[in-house]
Amino acid sequence: MSPNETGTVWVMRAGKVGEDRFPQWESSGVCAIGFHPVTGRLHSGITHAELEARVAKCYPDKTEAGVKRTAAMIGSFINVMRIDDTVAVVDHGKIRFGAVSGDFYDLTGDPDADEDGYLRRRSVRWLGTADPTADLAGVMKARSTIYRLESADNRRALHRLLDRLSGNPYAAAVGLLEYRATHRVGPEAITTVTTEPYRDPKAVELVIQRSGGFCENPECEHPRFQHFTQAGKPILQVDHVVDLALNGRDHPANMIAVCPNCHAIKTLSADGERWRSLFREAAAELHRRGIDGE
Repeated sequence: MSPNETGTVWVMRAGKVGEDRFPQWESSGVCAIGFHPVTGRLHSGITHAELEARVAKCYPDKTEAGVKRTAAMIGSFINVMRIDDTVAVVDHGKIRFGAVSGDFYDLTGDPDADEDGYLRRRSVRWLGTADPTADLAGVMKARSTIYRLESADNRRALHRLLDRLSGNPYAAAVGLLEYRATHRVGPEAITTVTTEPYRDPKAVELVIQRSGGFCENPECEHPRFQHFTQAGKPILQVDHVVDLALNGRDHPANMIAVCPNCHAIKTLSADGERWRSLFREAAAELHRRGIDGE
Protein backbone atom coordinates (compact mmCIF):
# COMPACT_ATOMS: atom_id res chain seq x y z
CA MET A 1 0.00 0.00 0.00
CA SER A 2 2.98 2.34 0.21
CA PRO A 3 4.54 4.03 -2.79
CA ASN A 4 7.87 2.79 -4.03
CA GLU A 5 10.62 5.32 -3.64
CA THR A 6 10.72 6.17 -7.34
CA GLY A 7 6.95 6.11 -7.82
CA THR A 8 4.91 9.20 -8.61
CA VAL A 9 3.66 11.18 -5.61
CA TRP A 10 1.18 14.04 -6.01
CA VAL A 11 0.93 16.66 -3.27
CA MET A 12 -2.50 18.30 -3.10
CA ARG A 13 -4.38 20.87 -1.06
CA ALA A 14 -7.97 20.04 -0.11
CA GLY A 15 -9.38 23.41 -1.17
CA LYS A 16 -8.27 27.00 -1.15
CA VAL A 17 -6.27 28.41 1.75
CA GLY A 18 -8.60 28.40 4.77
CA GLU A 19 -10.89 25.73 3.31
CA ASP A 20 -10.98 22.05 4.26
CA ARG A 21 -12.69 19.78 1.77
CA PHE A 22 -10.88 16.62 2.85
CA PRO A 23 -13.83 15.27 4.90
CA GLN A 24 -15.94 15.30 1.71
CA TRP A 25 -13.11 13.66 -0.24
CA GLU A 26 -12.68 10.96 2.37
CA SER A 27 -16.39 10.19 2.70
CA SER A 28 -16.79 10.07 -1.10
CA GLY A 29 -13.55 8.19 -1.80
CA VAL A 30 -12.16 10.85 -4.16
CA CYS A 31 -9.61 13.58 -4.61
CA ALA A 32 -10.65 16.60 -6.66
CA ILE A 33 -9.81 19.97 -8.14
CA GLY A 34 -12.01 23.03 -8.45
CA PHE A 35 -11.11 25.88 -10.82
CA HIS A 36 -14.82 26.70 -11.09
CA PRO A 37 -14.33 29.75 -13.34
CA VAL A 38 -13.17 27.32 -16.05
CA THR A 39 -16.69 26.58 -17.26
CA GLY A 40 -17.99 23.45 -18.90
CA ARG A 41 -16.98 19.83 -18.46
CA LEU A 42 -13.36 18.83 -18.95
CA HIS A 43 -12.35 15.49 -20.41
CA SER A 44 -9.38 13.14 -20.52
CA GLY A 45 -7.10 13.93 -23.43
CA ILE A 46 -7.84 17.64 -23.48
CA THR A 47 -4.78 19.39 -24.92
CA HIS A 48 -2.60 21.83 -23.05
CA ALA A 49 -3.31 24.49 -25.67
CA GLU A 50 -7.06 24.09 -25.17
CA LEU A 51 -6.66 24.30 -21.41
CA GLU A 52 -4.56 27.45 -21.70
CA ALA A 53 -7.19 29.05 -23.96
CA ARG A 54 -10.02 28.22 -21.55
CA VAL A 55 -8.05 29.38 -18.49
CA ALA A 56 -7.09 32.65 -20.20
CA LYS A 57 -10.72 33.29 -21.14
CA CYS A 58 -12.10 32.46 -17.68
CA TYR A 59 -9.32 34.17 -15.67
CA PRO A 60 -8.84 37.44 -17.62
CA ASP A 61 -6.74 38.99 -14.82
CA LYS A 62 -4.11 36.23 -14.77
CA THR A 63 -0.69 36.90 -16.24
CA GLU A 64 0.55 34.72 -19.09
CA ALA A 65 2.74 32.83 -16.61
CA GLY A 66 -0.23 32.39 -14.27
CA VAL A 67 -2.36 31.01 -17.10
CA LYS A 68 0.36 28.49 -17.95
CA ARG A 69 0.72 27.37 -14.30
CA THR A 70 -3.04 26.94 -13.86
CA ALA A 71 -3.41 25.03 -17.12
CA ALA A 72 -0.47 22.82 -16.15
CA MET A 73 -2.06 21.95 -12.78
CA ILE A 74 -5.41 21.08 -14.37
CA GLY A 75 -3.71 19.09 -17.12
CA SER A 76 -1.60 17.15 -14.62
CA PHE A 77 -4.71 16.06 -12.73
CA ILE A 78 -6.57 15.08 -15.90
CA ASN A 79 -3.90 13.60 -18.16
CA VAL A 80 -0.72 12.88 -16.19
CA MET A 81 -1.92 11.38 -12.89
CA ARG A 82 -2.24 7.60 -13.14
CA ILE A 83 -4.01 4.80 -11.28
CA ASP A 84 -1.86 3.60 -8.32
CA ASP A 85 -0.03 6.94 -8.06
CA THR A 86 0.21 8.16 -4.47
CA VAL A 87 -1.71 11.23 -3.30
CA ALA A 88 -0.45 13.14 -0.26
CA VAL A 89 -2.93 15.76 0.96
CA VAL A 90 -1.59 18.45 3.27
CA ASP A 91 -4.41 18.96 5.77
CA HIS A 92 -4.41 20.63 9.21
CA GLY A 93 -0.77 19.85 9.92
CA LYS A 94 -1.10 16.21 8.85
CA ILE A 95 -0.53 14.27 5.65
CA ARG A 96 -3.47 12.19 4.37
CA PHE A 97 -2.30 9.38 2.13
CA GLY A 98 -4.23 7.76 -0.69
CA ALA A 99 -3.72 5.71 -3.84
CA VAL A 100 -5.40 6.78 -7.08
CA SER A 101 -7.89 4.06 -8.09
CA GLY A 102 -9.85 5.58 -10.98
CA ASP A 103 -9.67 7.69 -14.12
CA PHE A 104 -10.62 11.36 -14.30
CA TYR A 105 -14.30 12.31 -14.46
CA ASP A 106 -16.13 15.64 -14.33
CA LEU A 107 -19.55 16.15 -12.74
CA THR A 108 -19.85 19.81 -13.77
CA GLY A 109 -23.44 20.49 -14.77
CA ASP A 110 -24.81 17.39 -13.01
CA PRO A 111 -27.82 18.66 -11.00
CA ASP A 112 -27.45 15.82 -8.46
CA ALA A 113 -23.74 16.34 -7.81
CA ASP A 114 -22.51 17.60 -4.44
CA GLU A 115 -20.21 20.54 -5.13
CA ASP A 116 -18.77 20.72 -1.60
CA GLY A 117 -15.82 18.51 -2.43
CA TYR A 118 -15.35 19.88 -5.99
CA LEU A 119 -16.67 18.24 -9.15
CA ARG A 120 -13.54 17.33 -11.14
CA ARG A 121 -12.52 14.07 -9.55
CA ARG A 122 -10.59 10.84 -9.39
CA SER A 123 -11.45 7.89 -7.17
CA VAL A 124 -8.95 7.30 -4.36
CA ARG A 125 -8.34 4.55 -1.80
CA TRP A 126 -7.59 6.60 1.31
CA LEU A 127 -4.93 4.71 3.24
CA GLY A 128 -4.38 6.68 6.42
CA THR A 129 -2.97 9.77 8.12
CA ALA A 130 0.48 10.53 9.49
CA ASP A 131 2.24 13.38 11.25
CA PRO A 132 4.93 14.90 9.01
CA THR A 133 8.59 14.60 9.92
CA ALA A 134 10.92 17.61 10.03
CA ASP A 135 12.39 16.81 6.62
CA LEU A 136 8.95 17.37 5.04
CA ALA A 137 8.63 20.99 6.20
CA GLY A 138 8.78 22.23 2.63
CA VAL A 139 6.01 19.89 1.53
CA MET A 140 3.79 21.09 4.39
CA LYS A 141 4.13 24.70 3.19
CA ALA A 142 2.87 23.87 -0.29
CA ARG A 143 0.42 26.40 -1.72
CA SER A 144 -0.18 24.84 -5.15
CA THR A 145 -3.45 23.01 -5.70
CA ILE A 146 -1.55 20.02 -7.05
CA TYR A 147 2.04 19.28 -8.02
CA ARG A 148 4.18 16.24 -8.69
CA LEU A 149 6.80 15.71 -6.00
CA GLU A 150 10.18 15.67 -7.74
CA SER A 151 12.52 15.43 -4.73
CA ALA A 152 13.74 11.85 -4.24
CA ASP A 153 14.50 12.64 -0.59
CA ASN A 154 10.94 13.83 0.00
CA ARG A 155 9.52 10.76 -1.76
CA ARG A 156 11.62 8.51 0.50
CA ALA A 157 10.42 10.43 3.58
CA LEU A 158 6.78 10.00 2.53
CA HIS A 159 7.46 6.33 1.81
CA ARG A 160 8.69 5.85 5.41
CA LEU A 161 5.62 7.60 6.80
CA LEU A 162 3.27 5.46 4.75
CA ASP A 163 5.11 2.32 5.82
CA ARG A 164 4.28 3.19 9.43
CA LEU A 165 0.60 3.07 8.58
CA SER A 166 0.97 -0.65 7.93
CA GLY A 167 1.09 -0.94 11.73
CA ASN A 168 -2.45 0.49 11.94
CA PRO A 169 -4.82 -2.42 11.19
CA TYR A 170 -7.90 -0.18 11.13
CA ALA A 171 -6.41 2.13 8.48
CA ALA A 172 -5.23 -0.88 6.49
CA ALA A 173 -8.69 -2.49 6.65
CA VAL A 174 -10.38 0.74 5.57
CA GLY A 175 -8.00 0.95 2.62
CA LEU A 176 -9.00 -2.57 1.59
CA LEU A 177 -12.70 -1.73 1.91
CA GLU A 178 -12.29 1.31 -0.29
CA TYR A 179 -10.42 -0.72 -2.85
CA ARG A 180 -13.23 -3.30 -2.93
CA ALA A 181 -15.85 -0.56 -3.23
CA THR A 182 -14.14 1.31 -6.06
CA HIS A 183 -14.12 -1.88 -8.08
CA ARG A 184 -17.91 -2.22 -7.73
CA VAL A 185 -19.34 1.31 -7.85
CA GLY A 186 -18.47 4.78 -9.13
CA PRO A 187 -19.00 6.70 -12.35
CA GLU A 188 -16.26 4.71 -14.13
CA ALA A 189 -17.42 1.26 -12.95
CA ILE A 190 -21.21 1.14 -13.18
CA THR A 191 -22.27 -1.29 -15.91
CA THR A 192 -25.62 -2.55 -14.63
CA VAL A 193 -28.67 -1.09 -12.92
CA THR A 194 -29.60 -2.38 -9.47
CA THR A 195 -32.25 -1.36 -6.97
CA GLU A 196 -30.12 -2.48 -4.01
CA PRO A 197 -27.23 -0.29 -2.74
CA TYR A 198 -23.90 -2.08 -2.53
CA ARG A 199 -23.12 -3.42 0.96
CA ASP A 200 -19.83 -4.91 2.06
CA PRO A 201 -20.18 -7.26 5.06
CA LYS A 202 -16.54 -6.54 5.89
CA ALA A 203 -17.52 -2.95 6.69
CA VAL A 204 -19.92 -4.15 9.39
CA GLU A 205 -17.24 -6.44 10.84
CA LEU A 206 -14.73 -3.59 10.95
CA VAL A 207 -17.13 -1.24 12.77
CA ILE A 208 -17.89 -3.94 15.34
CA GLN A 209 -14.15 -4.40 15.86
CA ARG A 210 -13.70 -0.64 16.21
CA SER A 211 -16.35 -0.55 18.93
CA GLY A 212 -14.51 -3.07 21.10
CA GLY A 213 -17.91 -4.63 21.77
CA PHE A 214 -19.38 -1.48 23.36
CA CYS A 215 -22.10 0.89 22.17
CA GLU A 216 -20.52 3.80 20.29
CA ASN A 217 -23.35 6.23 21.09
CA PRO A 218 -21.66 8.86 23.31
CA GLU A 219 -24.96 9.35 25.17
CA CYS A 220 -25.72 5.68 25.76
CA GLU A 221 -27.16 5.22 29.27
CA HIS A 222 -25.18 1.99 29.77
CA PRO A 223 -22.02 2.48 27.69
CA ARG A 224 -19.92 -0.15 29.50
CA PHE A 225 -22.59 -2.85 29.67
CA GLN A 226 -22.35 -5.75 27.24
CA HIS A 227 -24.59 -8.57 26.07
CA PHE A 228 -23.37 -11.41 23.88
CA THR A 229 -24.99 -13.87 21.51
CA GLN A 230 -24.71 -17.62 22.06
CA ALA A 231 -21.81 -17.51 19.60
CA GLY A 232 -20.02 -15.02 21.87
CA LYS A 233 -20.44 -11.99 19.64
CA PRO A 234 -21.50 -8.60 21.08
CA ILE A 235 -25.17 -7.76 20.55
CA LEU A 236 -24.71 -4.54 18.60
CA GLN A 237 -26.45 -3.15 15.54
CA VAL A 238 -24.44 -1.30 12.91
CA ASP A 239 -26.31 1.76 11.67
CA HIS A 240 -25.65 3.81 8.54
CA VAL A 241 -25.96 7.34 9.92
CA VAL A 242 -26.86 8.61 6.45
CA ASP A 243 -29.14 5.92 5.01
CA LEU A 244 -27.96 4.05 1.94
CA ALA A 245 -31.31 4.91 0.36
CA LEU A 246 -30.34 8.59 0.72
CA ASN A 247 -26.98 7.99 -0.96
CA GLY A 248 -25.19 7.37 2.31
CA ARG A 249 -21.90 5.52 1.89
CA ASP A 250 -21.30 1.93 2.99
CA HIS A 251 -18.14 3.02 4.78
CA PRO A 252 -17.02 3.06 8.46
CA ALA A 253 -16.98 6.88 8.42
CA ASN A 254 -20.76 6.66 7.86
CA MET A 255 -21.41 3.74 10.25
CA ILE A 256 -21.76 3.34 14.00
CA ALA A 257 -22.19 0.30 16.24
CA VAL A 258 -24.92 0.83 18.83
CA CYS A 259 -26.84 -1.27 21.31
CA PRO A 260 -30.43 -2.26 20.37
CA ASN A 261 -31.88 0.32 22.76
CA CYS A 262 -29.93 3.24 21.26
CA HIS A 263 -30.72 2.05 17.75
CA ALA A 264 -34.44 1.98 18.58
CA ILE A 265 -34.30 5.47 20.09
CA LYS A 266 -32.63 6.86 16.97
CA THR A 267 -35.11 5.09 14.67
CA LEU A 268 -38.38 5.61 16.57
CA SER A 269 -37.87 8.69 18.72
CA ALA A 270 -39.77 11.89 18.00
CA ASP A 271 -36.36 13.53 18.47
CA GLY A 272 -34.83 11.32 15.80
CA GLU A 273 -33.08 14.10 13.90
CA ARG A 274 -31.01 15.05 16.95
CA TRP A 275 -29.98 11.43 17.39
CA ARG A 276 -29.07 11.12 13.72
CA SER A 277 -26.91 14.23 13.99
CA LEU A 278 -25.25 12.87 17.15
CA PHE A 279 -24.56 9.51 15.50
CA ARG A 280 -23.19 11.21 12.39
CA GLU A 281 -20.70 13.27 14.40
CA ALA A 282 -19.73 10.30 16.57
CA ALA A 283 -19.14 8.02 13.58
CA ALA A 284 -16.95 10.60 11.85
CA GLU A 285 -14.89 11.18 15.01
CA LEU A 286 -14.47 7.46 15.77
CA HIS A 287 -13.37 6.87 12.20
CA ARG A 288 -10.89 9.75 12.37
CA ARG A 289 -9.39 8.37 15.59
CA GLY A 290 -9.06 4.94 14.03
CA ILE A 291 -7.33 6.31 10.92
CA ASP A 292 -5.01 8.47 13.05
CA GLY A 293 -4.19 5.47 15.26
CA GLU A 294 -5.42 7.13 18.45
